Amino acid sequence: MPTGASAYIRYGWEATFKTQSTTIDKVFGEAPRFDSSRTQNIRQARGLGKRTPYKLIPLQYEGTFSIETIIANPWWLRAIIGNAPTTSGTGPYTHTYLDGSLLLPKNAPSITIENGIDLTADAVIKLLGCVADTATITAAVNEPVMLKIDGKYATETKGTSGIADPFPSESLEYFTFAEGKLEVPDGTVISDVQNAEISIRNNLDMRYGLGSRFGSRHYERDFDVEIRTSNLFEDATVFLEKFYGSATAPTTPTEVTVDLLFDNGLTGTSQRQIHLTVTGAKIAEETLNQVVAEAIPEDIVLQSKGFSSVVAINNTSTAP
Repeated sequence: MPTGASAYIRYGWEATFKTQSTTIDKVFGEAPRFDSSRTQNIRQARGLGKRTPYKLIPLQYEGTFSIETIIANPWWLRAIIGNAPTTSGTGPYTHTYLDGSLLLPKNAPSITIENGIDLTADAVIKLLGCVADTATITAAVNEPVMLKIDGKYATETKGTSGIADPFPSESLEYFTFAEGKLEVPDGTVISDVQNAEISIRNNLDMRYGLGSRFGSRHYERDFDVEIRTSNLFEDATVFLEKFYGSATAPTTPTEVTVDLLFDNGLTGTSQRQIHLTVTGAKIAEETLNQVVAEAIPEDIVLQSKGFSSVVAINNTSTAP
């Protein structure tokens, strides 16, 4: 009986939407979970004189995928932001996905995801025209830093040969909560953060047209970046007064820049870092939960105008 230990995923960038990538060799990380789901959108055709359908008609073919993995490499950022990084330095190398001169993300690129399952007759399923809709980074106390990507795809193929041997694996070390920090505003480290989460949404729509029941193109609507965090309430100036916009009562919320940084703390070619800077953020929600004999958590939701900078540092000279 096969289990998830008999399966793997890897991916490659597509040059043309839903045309299989010629280089499927990248990993999101050591993914403990991968889900793919497809539907035929079958319409039951019914008519007078019969209680049961006289025909089942397949309509739009729709596929979705979901990946959960521990964050080690930064290459997945291109899938959600759209920009291929520019690389500088001589080791460690700085990979810049967004900077102050390029505030707007591009449309998300399509990728091919290969899902191999080692069976008596192997199943090598290739999801074509995969596009990332949402990506959520979560850092919580006593946990590795997690990434969840949800997306849609246009079509797929299945073969019985070409399964990877050995299975692909992550070559970089993983980030944990101990290597992360949250700064609000930029440069001011928030202490006693229990968890921090940043969600990036492309609000993706798969488009269909006459002549085919498979997705023909995709487009991204509004680009949203939202941050949620929970810290121990020890100082009203940290978040509550920024929510108010004053020290005494609600006025106009204070606009801040937010930094979420993961750094392994090493130097030189051993340094690894993922640094996301969110601009124009305001606290949309603030909650204080108070229970006798318990520390008081302060839960925060920040909405923003997007990224002003997305940068990764490691010793890889060329982003795959």
